[in-house]
Amino acid sequence: MAKNGKINLDKLSHADKILISFYKVSKGTTERVPYENIVLQAWQDFPSDFSLPNHPEYPDSYVINKRVYSNLITNRLVVSLKNKTYRLSDKGLIEAEKILGLASTGDDSVDIQLNRDEKQFLDNALRSKTLAVWKKGNKQDLIDYDVRVFFQFSTGTPVKERNRRTETANEAIQKALLLNIPEAKELKELFDFLVRGFPQLFQES
Repeated sequence: MAKNGKINLDKLSHADKILISFYKVSKGTTERVPYENIVLQAWQDFPSDFSLPNHPEYPDSYVINKRVYSNLITNRLVVSLKNKTYRLSDKGLIEAEKILGLASTGDDSVDIQLNRDEKQFLDNALRSKTLAVWKKGNKQDLIDYDVRVFFQFSTGTPVKERNRRTETANEAIQKALLLNIPEAKELKELFDFLVRGFPQLFQES
C-alpha cells in the first residue's frame, strides 16, 4: 500500500519507467519518436536502471529494448513503426498519465495486489537454494540448474514460455519492492544477475 496515495518512481517496474520517459519525450502525444530518443530519455530519467554495468556514462539499450518489446508492445501500450520509430498508443498515453498522476498527485491509496502466478513465484523464490547461495555471496557457484529452479522451468520448456515466466518473476519482484516484502531487494539483484549471466537459457539456439 503506497503512503498518501503516492508511488515512489524509483520503485516502479522498468517497463513503467520507460513508458513515463516515452511520454515525456513524445511531449504527451502519440507522435512518432526515434528509438534513440527513447533510450536517451529513459537513461537520463533513471540512470541507475538503464546505464551499462561498470559504465554509467552510457545507456544500456539492450535492457530498454527488451522491455519495449516484451512489455510495452505486447501490452499494446506502444506501437512499432518503420525505421526504428515508435509511438504511444491511446492506451499507452492513458497508462502513462495514470502512473504519473499516482506518482505525484494521487489522493487515493494504491492497492497493489499479487496475482496467483506472482505469489507462486515469490513463495518458491524466497525458499529457493538459488537465493540462499546468492545471500551467502557465492554467486560464482550458481549454475544453469539453479536458474531453472529459480524461474521454475525445465530443460524442455520452450524459450517463449521461459521468457513469459521471467516476465512474471520480474513483475512479482517489482510489486514485492513496492509492498516492502522482506528480501525483495535481494530477489531483484539476483534476478538481474541471472538474466544477464545466463542469456543462453532465454534465447533460441
